[in-house]
Amino acid sequence: MQAIFIVAFCVIGQIYAAPASSNENNEIDAASFYYDGLSGFVALKLGHNCYLSSQEKNSPDIHTEEGLLAAESRIMILLRRGIQTPLSHAEVNQLSLHLERMCAGSSVYQLHHHHPPSTTMVSLI
Repeated sequence: MQAIFIVAFCVIGQIYAAPASSNENNEIDAASFYYDGLSGFVALKLGHNCYLSSQEKNSPDIHTEEGLLAAESRIMILLRRGIQTPLSHAEVNQLSLHLERMCAGSSVYQLHHHHPPSTTMVSLI
């Protein structure tokens, strides 16, 4: 008798604990990365935005899997913590035709490191 009560209790608990259906759609936002060797920029296309970050030109590390992953990680960190400067498509085209094709139809931003103002203490005599 207790076993039937426990099973019934568990079934009722599973029914009420199940997530209620909602009208929320699943969201998937794929990120695409592209390294342009001529300009030395890495592009990140995320949704309707395209972010550009300059890398050390001709860096041998960028041509390895670890180096490319490190560059992708740096651009993601810059996206979160850096400064975003809007670029026109004409400016992107001047950097590289390949970057312009990658970022076509998107808002384009160049990512920069945020350098907080430094404080210097000077003694006055």
